[in-house]
Amino acid sequence: MHYPILEAAFARRLHWLQWVGIATGLIGLYFAVRNYHLGSNARREECSLVSLISKLLGRSID
Repeated sequence: MHYPILEAAFARRLHWLQWVGIATGLIGLYFAVRNYHLGSNARREECSLVSLISKLLGRSID
């Protein structure tokens, strides 16, 4: 009885998560290729941004 309603609600959000996953993968691929070709260390701004993102994700996972 409630299955069609739940399926419709989750189908929309699942579509969003697929796009977020694809975008995140492409961003990761970009940085991997960039770091491979440039071979330079991360700048201070990049380190602080990565640190902030990892802390936010770490807190939301726990």
